[in-house]
Amino acid sequence: IFLQGAYQTASGTYFDTLAAANGCDSIITITLTVNPAVTSTILDSICQGDSILLGGSWQTTAGTYNDTITNGSANSCDSIIITTLTVMLVTDASILSVNIFCENDPSIDLQAVTGGGIWIGTGIVDSAIGSFDPSAAGTGSNQIIYTIAGSCGDADTVQITVDPMPAATATAAEPIINLGEGTWLNGSGGTSYQWTPADGLGCATCLSTAANPQETTTYLLTVTDSNGCVSFDSVTVVIVQNPCGGEVFVPNVFTPNGDGENDKVYVFGKCIESMLFAIYDRWGNKIYESSDQSQGWDGTKQGKEFNNGVYVYMLNAVLQNEETVKLKGNITLLK
Repeated sequence: IFLQGAYQTASGTYFDTLAAANGCDSIITITLTVNPAVTSTILDSICQGDSILLGGSWQTTAGTYNDTITNGSANSCDSIIITTLTVMLVTDASILSVNIFCENDPSIDLQAVTGGGIWIGTGIVDSAIGSFDPSAAGTGSNQIIYTIAGSCGDADTVQITVDPMPAATATAAEPIINLGEGTWLNGSGGTSYQWTPADGLGCATCLSTAANPQETTTYLLTVTDSNGCVSFDSVTVVIVQNPCGGEVFVPNVFTPNGDGENDKVYVFGKCIESMLFAIYDRWGNKIYESSDQSQGWDGTKQGKEFNNGVYVYMLNAVLQNEETVKLKGNITLLK
């Protein structure tokens, strides 16, 4: 400002003399206050690939940028804004390739390009690590979403297909035969089959096969469908050494999967007068007991289903010819 004959930039008191028309001078006293410029410092950030208007243009790189706002302060002075800009990396939440599952496949931990996010969707049993359980998801297409939170976060979605298990069924035309006789084994439910043990079979990989066992045998059928999914069933062929006083037998495998075939484990024998049949778990707890040969264990106790595993049985039986039979062995539960 022009005061006292010069341009002034500092605060102070200045005097100016003005000549009046009547010849008298006027003295003007001016007190000048110089207000400081207002400076503000700001920290700001953008995600990589974004831009922000700073320093008169759109910025995409990290750095310090100055902007002046004319008359922007309360005292009508200019405001200077100093912005320190940070450019943050964008996280990549892309889900890595996921295979098609079978309903009875074990759980698997899903993977993404960047960890630390949250997984949600049907079949996710642990949202932090992305544990996916096909049996919990159920058959069909299941949507899974993976999200990484934050201002530069990301999300991805994938559809996971779960195929059903094949309905494996194994039957015997004659499940109880005399020694030296044969029977016919029949399977269904898939596109390929495997019977074990193969001894005494006409074709171990056929849908149906002749069987000529020399002793009581439980045949396990492995069924695979067109999707590569696998399930099991079993059937026991009992060999009777003679019509009465013959062999008493307890199968060593049964498959309580609700298909109506081999869903219970029974005591076999044509001439049992009385019996006591008991089954125990691995800790020695009795989980089943029966004195009725027509009743079999279905793999449950009071509505609770037992897991796949090996269980111990004990059988005390009296035959019609008064012969006493005592048996002890293992039974494998396989669903």
